[in-house]
Amino acid sequence: MNSKLKIFTLMAPFFLLFTCHPNVGQSAQEGSKQVSSKTQKAYLAPILLGPKCLPAQVTVIGQGGPPPEGVEVVIKNNEWKNIRAIRIGWYIVEDEDRKLGGRILRVPCDGPRLPDKVILSGNTRLIEVWPLFSQQTCAIGKDPLKIRYNADRTVLTDFHLISMDEMKELTADGTFRTFKKPYALILAVSEIQYESGETWKLEGAPPPLALK
Repeated sequence: MNSKLKIFTLMAPFFLLFTCHPNVGQSAQEGSKQVSSKTQKAYLAPILLGPKCLPAQVTVIGQGGPPPEGVEVVIKNNEWKNIRAIRIGWYIVEDEDRKLGGRILRVPCDGPRLPDKVILSGNTRLIEVWPLFSQQTCAIGKDPLKIRYNADRTVLTDFHLISMDEMKELTADGTFRTFKKPYALILAVSEIQYESGETWKLEGAPPPLALK
């Protein structure tokens, strides 16, 4: 695998935490030193929520380029109903002590909401994934995908799932190198349109988070 491309799969029951550094080809240790010295501990860490919280889940986050535009995902249909289309929601939380991933791990889906609040959020456009049958997976990202995924289907979009412009208020100059604080980026399926015509929407923030 190209050292400049990183793919992260679900390694724990409820989350996956990884840190995006300015040079995605660096080792984690080298990247941490660079972030500490040049961006004063500012970073963006995507956290992957776990399998039983929502009817469809993000199971893989691929970093095919500078964050957040380089984000690619794999989703899984946990329901018995066939999915026609989805939206992916993104949620930003301040993570000053870089321990949000651990806090999420310790709280079940139906547990109390964490004190960490979502300060910024958004959704992708509606993405057609039909037909996505029960227990099937679908890789989604801007055409062309930078990483090869082990998924049942692949859907290419003509837009980035998340754009830097959407979160520029969190940066000093509108670039991913200048986040003002350490932030966690939570990705979750926020809307599902089923083959049957039913629609499911995530109300508020994905558990166990809460809106500000």
